[in-house]
Amino acid sequence: MLTSDDSGGTHASTSLPSTRPRRTRQSIISKLNDFVHRDYITDIVFYGFWLGFWVFMPPVILLGTLLLAVYDLITARGYRQPCGPVLVTGCDTGFGKALALALAERHWKVIAACSTDTGVKSYREPANGSMNIDPIKLDLSNDDEIQACAELLAAQYPEGLYALVNNNNNTVVGKDGLVEWMTIDNYKMHMEVNLYAFIRATKAFLPLLKKYTRQASRCKPRIVTLNSNAGIVPGQPNASCYAVAKHACDAWMSSLTFEANVWGIEAATVCPCWHEIDIDYFQHDVFARLPLRVQEEYGRQYYNKVMESSKALRNPIMWKAENVTHALVHAVTAEKLRPYVVVGIDGRFLMSPLLLLPRRLYNTIFSWGTRFKDVKPRALELQVPHRSSSLPAGESL
Repeated sequence: MLTSDDSGGTHASTSLPSTRPRRTRQSIISKLNDFVHRDYITDIVFYGFWLGFWVFMPPVILLGTLLLAVYDLITARGYRQPCGPVLVTGCDTGFGKALALALAERHWKVIAACSTDTGVKSYREPANGSMNIDPIKLDLSNDDEIQACAELLAAQYPEGLYALVNNNNNTVVGKDGLVEWMTIDNYKMHMEVNLYAFIRATKAFLPLLKKYTRQASRCKPRIVTLNSNAGIVPGQPNASCYAVAKHACDAWMSSLTFEANVWGIEAATVCPCWHEIDIDYFQHDVFARLPLRVQEEYGRQYYNKVMESSKALRNPIMWKAENVTHALVHAVTAEKLRPYVVVGIDGRFLMSPLLLLPRRLYNTIFSWGTRFKDVKPRALELQVPHRSSSLPAGESL
């Protein structure tokens, strides 16, 4: 704008922006959100909502469950006949090996990716040998090796892959503990095994799955990932590394399910609870590696109690591994894919309803199953109770 000075001349001046904050009009929804987060109001609204939910929603849930059950019964179409090669990773032992053998028995062509030479050789033994299994060595932590494997399979199977099953030999199970006991490397190790390995494999072999969709086949290709019930329930004590990785894997698969569908690729996540497999769930070398200060604060007795409590939570509910194998076979071969499968009655019918409860109530119920409160860390047990300041002369704390 132009302004005049005392000499009668004019000069240009710029108006400085106002330093006062601009008022923005709040919507009714925004005002309501502010209101329900006020002290006391937030508790009243929270419990009022859940009271109304449990009063009015059961009939809706019941009707929806009945309709879904009828729909599933009408649309169930059995199992597919072999219609393409299936790549299964982590086939050295455990669920991966069981799935490879089960699919081969059903005449599916299986590419069994193993992380060790021992795992590859095991498929050449008479007990595990099959013309339908092609064992290969594949390190899921090596990008170059995965890419080379993808190029090899592209040459061997020009029609592409029908299915990719993400599984890993979970060598990090048991290498866990309280948050203070774990290092950043411990968390990275769990993420590497339970998430990054699957991401590498999926990105490398996705072009072969997309190639399969262009073939004259009525079967949609699939990506199946073996996760865990630990990726569904809130983190449990003494297992934060494992829970973090499994929750991350669950979120990743949820995103992939939507994105792969654009290409006509189906995706499913299988989440077993605790099952009998050849894995040492409880490593006993964690305490010895802790800094001396941490060892002195907690004490060996508290460490042993934590391990006993973890075992008590898991040992009574170790289900047969065959149920997981059956769920994986169904995910690969069923005509109608279930995108999310929980294996184990504790996970399907106990934990799922508990997740609908307010978190404070859930934590209270879950704490009943642990025994952490029965013993205190050594440093707390050695604390001297507070004494009155009126001490006799010459006496001190």
